[in-house]
Amino acid sequence: MEAACRHAARFAKALVGRPPRGLEVHSLNYPAGVTDATEMERTYPALVRHGSLFQPSALGYRFVWNDGEAIERGQNSDLAVLERGRISHTLYDFSLVGRS
Repeated sequence: MEAACRHAARFAKALVGRPPRGLEVHSLNYPAGVTDATEMERTYPALVRHGSLFQPSALGYRFVWNDGEAIERGQNSDLAVLERGRISHTLYDFSLVGRS
């Protein structure tokens, strides 16, 4: 966990002072055995079908996590990169939303 925190801090500091290129969100995901030497790869989100994340309970509904079913998991998807033991870096550019 501490190695992931150090990596995230270095990543964030490297972005300081850079001009914004739109409404970008960087998503970093760390494998369970992350170390200071773990490499990072640029990724895209794997297509996963989760179904319902809620189940009936006595008080109505409760949240229940499920890993879902991978519909498409390409070589450079975030899930594939994590399975290889590397850090995944997916860049979401929300300034493109609503544009053709």
